[in-house]
Amino acid sequence: VELEGGSTFKIDGSKLQEALQYSPTNGLGSLMCHIDTLMKAYHPPSCSQDYASMDIARSSMVSTGSQDALSKAFEMLLNPGDSLLVEAPTYSGSLAFLRPFGANLIGVQTDGGGLIPTDLEKVLAQWDKQKQGKKPKVLYTIPNGSNPTGGSLNEERRREIYKIATQHQLI
Repeated sequence: VELEGGSTFKIDGSKLQEALQYSPTNGLGSLMCHIDTLMKAYHPPSCSQDYASMDIARSSMVSTGSQDALSKAFEMLLNPGDSLLVEAPTYSGSLAFLRPFGANLIGVQTDGGGLIPTDLEKVLAQWDKQKQGKKPKVLYTIPNGSNPTGGSLNEERRREIYKIATQHQLI
């Protein structure tokens, strides 16, 4: 195979056989190792601790596309029945997982510039635990080229949303 930069690589024999077989859920060991090496080289941890000396496994997740990645993230962050803050309207593909999963979807208004921070604050400030249950712990938003609206958050809105999320301990 020839790559865009002109370099080439050959895959045959045992590597080809490995690639064509069922693999562990998290992916082929050699691929995951390569991804981990790239992550360490280009996106090292931002804290001062030396992760190489710690017994903590950093792991990557490989998905088959947005639906797969979203469902894995939602399953990791939510329990059935949890409330989830979502843009109104939001990506219909996410709803295909969230509705059968049993998430309680709480709409936050949007406009041409994306999610409206004042509406997010209003929804959270007026949350009634007696009537609505546990306060949401997750906000699902699409900050760039939101689907279906096409809106993108400017820097000011991003900062406002981050501040609100921090105050209300949202992921």
